[in-house]
Amino acid sequence: MARRKRSPSLSQSENSDSSSDLDNSRRSPSPTHKNAKKRGRSRKSVQSRDATPKKVKISKDTDEDLDEEYFAAARAMTRCYDLFCKVEKLIKIGCLLQQDEAADKGDLEEDEADKVSRKKRLEGLSTYVRDRYKRNYHQLLQLAPGLRALINNKNKSKQLARIARKMNGIISAMRSDDSTRLKSQIGHYAV
Repeated sequence: MARRKRSPSLSQSENSDSSSDLDNSRRSPSPTHKNAKKRGRSRKSVQSRDATPKKVKISKDTDEDLDEEYFAAARAMTRCYDLFCKVEKLIKIGCLLQQDEAADKGDLEEDEADKVSRKKRLEGLSTYVRDRYKRNYHQLLQLAPGLRALINNKNKSKQLARIARKMNGIISAMRSDDSTRLKSQIGHYAV
């Protein structure tokens, strides 16, 4: 049996009242019936659920949101200044270099043992390497000014170590991404 097309006109639907018994079996359910099926629950339960105050979820991502400044600085350090930067080492040597400069100017008073220890750690570095560490340290502090507060506060050393480890991971990932993208280009130059 072929289906008849419905026309949107009212006059046709009025004329077809006599054949409504035949058409009712072919008609789709009314729109209100469909909506009631889709809802699947009474109106009362929807209203009572909407009347309750909604709880705001506080995610654990707040620390990660705060650390985004440091991660952006790690990406910038990798792309712009030093591809093989180790943040923990950079911070340690950068602090030693700052202490050495302050001691040379006479701004820092320290024990003889501390002075010998610092000189011993820095004597293995050439002037070129010292300049590179100094430049990278200043760039890192310029890109992530919040690090200065963490470096100067001994109570936040665990937080600084955690951030430095994450920054090293980001630097490693950036280096990997860059080298992966270059693999196809290197093949073209080799041929």
